[in-house]
Amino acid sequence: MSFARGFIKGFIGQSLDNKAAADQRLAEFTDRISVDYLNNKLPAFLKNEKDRENRFNIIEKTMSKNAALYASASGLNDTVDGANMILGLKDEDKKNFIEAVDKIDFMNFNREMNAQTRAADFNERHSQATNYLKTIPGGLPPSVTDLMIPKTSGDMPQSKFDATKLPSVDTIIGATTDASGMRNFNPEDDRSDLRIFNQFFNSNISDPNLGGYENITKNYPSLTYASTPDLTYKDLKDVGYTGSELDFAREKYLKESFAGPSYNVNYKTNYERFENKVKERRLISKDIRKDLDLPQTVTPISETTKAEAFAFGDVGSEESIKYTENLDAINISLSNAIAKILADVSLDEETKNSAIERIKIAAADKKKQLGPAPTTTTTGPLIP
Repeated sequence: MSFARGFIKGFIGQSLDNKAAADQRLAEFTDRISVDYLNNKLPAFLKNEKDRENRFNIIEKTMSKNAALYASASGLNDTVDGANMILGLKDEDKKNFIEAVDKIDFMNFNREMNAQTRAADFNERHSQATNYLKTIPGGLPPSVTDLMIPKTSGDMPQSKFDATKLPSVDTIIGATTDASGMRNFNPEDDRSDLRIFNQFFNSNISDPNLGGYENITKNYPSLTYASTPDLTYKDLKDVGYTGSELDFAREKYLKESFAGPSYNVNYKTNYERFENKVKERRLISKDIRKDLDLPQTVTPISETTKAEAFAFGDVGSEESIKYTENLDAINISLSNAIAKILADVSLDEETKNSAIERIKIAAADKKKQLGPAPTTTTTGPLIP
C-alpha cells in the first residue's frame, strides 16, 4: 500500500464514525479517486507535459522556433506521431515547410500557453480530488501545488493568435497523398468515378427490387459497419450521425470502392468523425467501469428465467436477477449519458470532462446503494 493510500485511509477512518451511510459512500469513493489521482492521473499528466516539452525542443533545435510553435498550436506536438509527421518530412518538403511557417506571425503565442490551458482543464476535472486532499494535514504535495499555478484561466497570459486558421501540413507542402500513401480524393479529378460508383450502388446494391437494405445486410455485410464489425450504424447514430442506414451504406461503399488497388484513393466520409466519437465513448466508458468495478457487459435475463424463479419461490435467484438488472441499468445509464455528452457539439472539452466526472461519481454512488453482489447470480460473479 502506497504512502498516499495509507495516509488517506487513516484520515478517513478517524472521520467516518459519525457520518451517515450516504456520506460514507461518498467519502469512500472520494478516497479511491484521490488515491488514483495521486498514483496514476497526476504522474501521467506530468509525464505527458514533459514529453510535449521535449518534443517541442527537438523540433525547435532541428528545424526552427516557428516550426515548433506550429506543432504546438496545431496540436501535432501532443503526440509522438504528430511530431514525427513534421520531423519525418522529406528534405524538400521539410525545406518548404520551414520556409512557410517562418513567415507566420505567431504574435505573443508560446508553448507555455497551451500547457497552462491543459493544466487549468486538468485541475478543473480533478477538483474533487484536490479539494479533498487539501483537507488532509500537511497539505498538497508540491507536484500538485506547482501544477495549480496559475489557478484560474484569468491568471494565464492571453494571445490573439488564432490556431484554428493554421493550414495543414499537407496544404503547406502541397501534398496529394495521405500518411498511408493513398491519393487524397479530388472532386475535380474523381467526379466521373464518383458518379459511376453512385450509379452502381443505386442500381445493383440498394435497388428496392433487389431487397433494398435487406439486400445490403445479406449480400454486402461490410456496408453495415464502419472500420470494424463492432462499429455499427446504430453506434454512429447514438453519437449524432444523422444520415439514414442507406446513406451510411452508400458512404461505406464509396470509401471501399475508391480504396481499391485500381484507384488507391482516400475518400473521406461524413460518418468517420462519428466513428471516432464512438471509439472515444467506449474508451471512457471502459475506464470508468474499471475504476468503479462495474462489469463490461451483463448477460440479459430472459422472461422465462424470471418467471421460473418466481414460480418456484427461488428467493436466491430472484435476488440475483434483481441485482443483475439494477447493475445493468447503471451500465446503460452510464453509457447513454457519456454518449449524449460526447455528441453535444455545444459543449467544449472542459465542460464535457467535468460532466463526465459528475456522471462517474453518480454511478459510483448508485453502485454502492446496491450493496454487495449476491453469492450466486444468473451471470456468475459480477463484481471482482
